[in-house]
Amino acid sequence: MRMRMLRLALRVVRPGPARVGVRRATTTAVPTPGAAAGAPPPPPTTTTTTTKSKTALTPRPAHVPAPPKHGRRTRKASSRPSLAWTPPAPRAQPTPHALARAARRRARLARAFAAPQSARVPRFRVGFHVVRHAMPLRRGRRGRLGREARKRLEARGLLESRRNRKRTGRARVGMDAPRRWNAPVRAGVLPAYDEAVRLIRADAGAVRREAQALRAELRVAEKGGARAAEVEGMRERLHVLDVQSEVNLPEVRWSVANGMADMRIPSHRHLVEQRWRKEGDLDLLMERLHQMHVLPDVLPALHPTVDLRLTARLMPAHFAALMRRNRAGRGVNTYKEVVPGNYLTPKQTMAPPRVYANAFHTDVRLYTLLMLDADVPDPQHRTYTTFLHWLKPNIPLSATHAGRLAHLNSHTAYIPPHPQRGTPYHRYVTLLLPQPPRPGARYDRASEAAMAAQQAALEQRGAAAKERARQVEAAVAEAASALGPAGGGGRGRTTRPTHPNAAPEAEREHATLSARLEIPVVRDAERLRFDVRAFVKRWGLGDGVRGFGGGAHMFRGVWDSQVGAVYRYKLHEPQPRYGRANVKEEEGMKA
Repeated sequence: MRMRMLRLALRVVRPGPARVGVRRATTTAVPTPGAAAGAPPPPPTTTTTTTKSKTALTPRPAHVPAPPKHGRRTRKASSRPSLAWTPPAPRAQPTPHALARAARRRARLARAFAAPQSARVPRFRVGFHVVRHAMPLRRGRRGRLGREARKRLEARGLLESRRNRKRTGRARVGMDAPRRWNAPVRAGVLPAYDEAVRLIRADAGAVRREAQALRAELRVAEKGGARAAEVEGMRERLHVLDVQSEVNLPEVRWSVANGMADMRIPSHRHLVEQRWRKEGDLDLLMERLHQMHVLPDVLPALHPTVDLRLTARLMPAHFAALMRRNRAGRGVNTYKEVVPGNYLTPKQTMAPPRVYANAFHTDVRLYTLLMLDADVPDPQHRTYTTFLHWLKPNIPLSATHAGRLAHLNSHTAYIPPHPQRGTPYHRYVTLLLPQPPRPGARYDRASEAAMAAQQAALEQRGAAAKERARQVEAAVAEAASALGPAGGGGRGRTTRPTHPNAAPEAEREHATLSARLEIPVVRDAERLRFDVRAFVKRWGLGDGVRGFGGGAHMFRGVWDSQVGAVYRYKLHEPQPRYGRANVKEEEGMKA
């Protein structure tokens, strides 16, 4: 017992190491009872107190986890935030300067909403809402418009998001956004330019007066019963004068160069045709047709008079790049113009390509469209033959026709190109050949002018009929809405326009000299070994086999894995595979 008490006393009195305890020294003065008042104070007594820190020797409560020595704290030791709700800090009241600035901003926006065409609102003043010229307002993350202001702008079509806003730069110019020509320099700045323009306008006026005099002579000759050849020569000369009277004017050339050509005006038609013939498009087409032996493999000769263009779907890689350039992804054209002679994959041609044609005659004439493969292998005769992919006769076309050719899949349906496996590239040729005139008629300037006048009268009557039909439809809809749901005034089914490749509901009436050809539909079994020359000669297309007039285009294709889908779902036959025959087998066949 005594030994245990001694160990306990030694444990309390013995000083620990420096890491175990901290020694604090306190000095206290202890007064002596017998000391005099003036005697010096006794020396201070030093008392040492030991304070222990928490170490591994000191036991810890079980519910307090030890913090880790390094790294993030454990989940058990992490401090959890309190779930009690705390009210937010009070919002500071706006200063008078901020209130005045907001009032000025509202006033500027109100002026911009009232007159967006003439508003001049600095961008840094109004945030990201800008009204500049005729550009719609934009709204972004900062400086949002109010709900009422947004509704008003959306109703007027002036609100546009920042994502699909138009990029800054040169203003778009075209038939849908026309602009007026302005002189590049002000009058008097460059006297040489002013003198050149004056001379051009003086020459144009003189040619115009000459054309008016010739037009009067032509009327007299037609009434006096002049010869047809003489009248045709006068009309040809009149056409040349009409072109020369305006072709050199700067505003005419600027309008044609910026896509605002009016194909009813002779000078505009002439400039558009010359641009097609002399700026490389026709040269590239004829180079590819001769270089790849489309002529004379398909036709002996061809002299194009129609600008024929094709557009096909973009490849996924091209489309992804286009989408990256266009942030909004809206209004992206997924079709791209096909350069004559380029390669297209079977996936791009799985859907019918879009066909565009520009003719340069004012009267309506009928054309026949053919698309064929000139490189289909023929193992029986050890040669190559043709395959008809597409056929559509009686296509009306004139200089005033705009847009793509519609209703092309209503005759001989389109079959996608399917190059056979093991064969070299295939040449896919598209022909747009003019149909012959009616018996006793011919294409000349006189008939062109007469048919153009008749077509204008037909279009005028058609426009009046459409307007009357629209008024009747509006009156019926108004009466049905007045009757309410019980009277059948509910919301009807939305009608959509017919797809350009679908069958037309009704044939439009055209004033034309072309003969309407009743070409039968080509069956699928007759597509292979289609004789193009015999077909052209039989129906008199393009003035027989001499190849006068029309349009042409060609592209190439090679086999890939998508061809099997065409054989399975379109042709309903197994996919062939071609290759070089074994030498021993050929020798055995010869023996």
